[in-house]
Amino acid sequence: MCWRVKRQSARIGAMAREVGRIMSLPFITKYDPLGESSASIDPLGALQVYGALVDRLLPGLSTITTRPRYLTLVCAALQLAEKSRTYPPGPAGVTQRRAAAEPFERLWALASVLALDAGAESATNGLRGVTFATKAIRDFQARNITPSPRYRLLKYQSRTGGIPTYWVTLTGANLVDDAGTQ
Repeated sequence: MCWRVKRQSARIGAMAREVGRIMSLPFITKYDPLGESSASIDPLGALQVYGALVDRLLPGLSTITTRPRYLTLVCAALQLAEKSRTYPPGPAGVTQRRAAAEPFERLWALASVLALDAGAESATNGLRGVTFATKAIRDFQARNITPSPRYRLLKYQSRTGGIPTYWVTLTGANLVDDAGTQ
């Protein structure tokens, strides 16, 4: 499996042309009697177009994946994991690579808490596992030991951490190759 950032200029151009095509189409909405109240979900009927546009521009982003900085974190972690050893192709290799990237995510969480302590107010905004990372850094400081990635960031980090949460976005944007081949 290859973990490299792919060149996207041709794809971005095609997406821009598609967005232009979508935006130029007329869109007539059905009457919504709840349109003036907060009970209306989509008073203008634009949700379908909005969803298609967002998926074209930012594939995989959702109400859960709201922090683009995670994409950089996960790409860097996967690239470091790739440099450290050889992984088998296929699903087993994907699982091993993701597990190898988890310590990087834990260290990044510790660094974010330290940045917050140093005055960077938004350092931990949207950080998955911030409570555990804060507790771990306080423990390291109280015991006067060097921080280590050997602490529990989340109860099930392999399912709920930044790597699995942003995986769909990474594969949807072709930032990682999920096929298991070189």
